[in-house]
Amino acid sequence: MSSGIGGDSIGCGGGDAPIHVLPVLEGVLPIRGIDGSTGEAIPMGTTSGLREASDPYRADVVRWAAMDVPSIMKEEDLTRLREEYRIPEDIELILPGPNERACFPRLGCTALHLNAFVSGMRLPLHPMFRRILRAYDLAPTQVAPNGWSQMVGSMYLWFRHSFGMEMPLHVFQSVYQPRKLPRKKGKEEEVGWYYFCPWGSHKPLVTGYPSSIKQWKESWFWVKGNWQRVYDDPEPDLNVPSVYGIASPLPRCELSRENTDVLRRNGSRETVKYYFTPKWEEFSSHGELEDVLEASLASAIRASTLQMKVLGDFRTRMREQKKLVAQSSKADKEHQQAIEGLKAALESARTAYEQMEADLKESDSNLLNMTKQLDNANAAQKVAAEALEAANIEKKRLLEEAKSREEEVLSLRKELADAGKAKQEAEEGKKEVEAKLANAEADFVANFHNTEAYSNFSDYFARVGHQEVLTALRNDHPEVNVKDLEARFPPPDAEGEEDN
Repeated sequence: MSSGIGGDSIGCGGGDAPIHVLPVLEGVLPIRGIDGSTGEAIPMGTTSGLREASDPYRADVVRWAAMDVPSIMKEEDLTRLREEYRIPEDIELILPGPNERACFPRLGCTALHLNAFVSGMRLPLHPMFRRILRAYDLAPTQVAPNGWSQMVGSMYLWFRHSFGMEMPLHVFQSVYQPRKLPRKKGKEEEVGWYYFCPWGSHKPLVTGYPSSIKQWKESWFWVKGNWQRVYDDPEPDLNVPSVYGIASPLPRCELSRENTDVLRRNGSRETVKYYFTPKWEEFSSHGELEDVLEASLASAIRASTLQMKVLGDFRTRMREQKKLVAQSSKADKEHQQAIEGLKAALESARTAYEQMEADLKESDSNLLNMTKQLDNANAAQKVAAEALEAANIEKKRLLEEAKSREEEVLSLRKELADAGKAKQEAEEGKKEVEAKLANAEADFVANFHNTEAYSNFSDYFARVGHQEVLTALRNDHPEVNVKDLEARFPPPDAEGEEDN
């Protein structure tokens, strides 16, 4: 068969690929040396990722293809990733810098790529994936998205056909082997990226994945914190490599009859398509459904007095699996009851979802009304702002007018002060003139009888008085003979003339 990863056509070696079969040793992993020979077995819980200075495959010696691939992720991508895949808050998602590369991890961080989540990976990372990456000495971003599809799909199918058991590492090793991504035309070999190809003519457990995934190499980010620790982790010290490494060429393992039967049952029933989201979400998410399933399985195991211990060696796992198969009838019945309970919980969750959907519609309606009210408030605020601006303009005009009036008042006050001063000076001048006039008048009166005017005035007054007396007599006593009186009493001038 052939499958494409990252836009490159890949041929998974068919029957021509050599198959090396090794028995599974108790408590150890058989590791092949760099030169192709089988070296000493490394106990579980250690890793071939601890490279010595003389190792020619160290990250500071190999020219990794990832050295030319910066990240294209953005902050909004990390926010959407956390929300969509429900990543816990104690796991940090960090945006890489422009000069950082996935093959040279930041201190305390490991690189992950976005398409691994699309392929079914979830955080915290499942122990099975940690064992596979640890055994092959591969960092998470070294595995292409379709390689993650093989790991996730194999884990899911094994769980279905082995009564809820986890897929052992040596079973995955017996089905798949890591292969380098082929280089593109005109380029040197791309060192550092791998996919998983079936051994020989073995049928792959996962099929139907896409032939091309764009920009999966560039869509990577840093992860830090509790991303490798699941709840009640049986293998807390099993950490995956963060530094790039050359895939350890582990040999193909010999399977027990029970494991072979599980693979045969799977092969005769189903394979997993790439888009198996509904099944995988029900199985892999760290939400309420998984908690119910785990609780149901734990209840079934406790009821059948079957004590399952997760140990590091595969032989102990196989013995426990035989016990589980021997007592599978009762466990299967209780497991069925657990499934029924899970279905009831699923129905309850569906009802709750429908209620939440109705509430969401109501919330949307309320939000629409609030939006309209907000628009009206904004319009009113705009009108108020315009009125306030007009009031400010009028206020400014009035202030300027008041300032102008104040200047006029100050000018008038100054003029009034000047006028008061002039008035005071005029009054003082008037008093002085009046005093002079009074003095002149008193002097004139005192010396008037000595003046020529006084003599002239006396004569004039005598003449006028004489004439007025005669005139009044004529008017009042017409019977009197005025002419006689005039003759007897002539005017003063006439007397003077007569005397002369």
